[in-house]
Amino acid sequence: MNGGQIENIARKQIVNSIPFPEEGRDLDKIRQACDSEYLNKNQTRPTGFC
Repeated sequence: MNGGQIENIARKQIVNSIPFPEEGRDLDKIRQACDSEYLNKNQTRPTGFC
């Protein structure tokens, strides 16, 4: 993973931990976020402004 992906995962965990503090430290949730970010990278998306 590159730095941007790691930053996205960290931000998602921080935002999700605001209403649910116990979920911010859940390793399974972090793994799901990593998997999600990795899958998003491999999908083809249009580039530019839509």
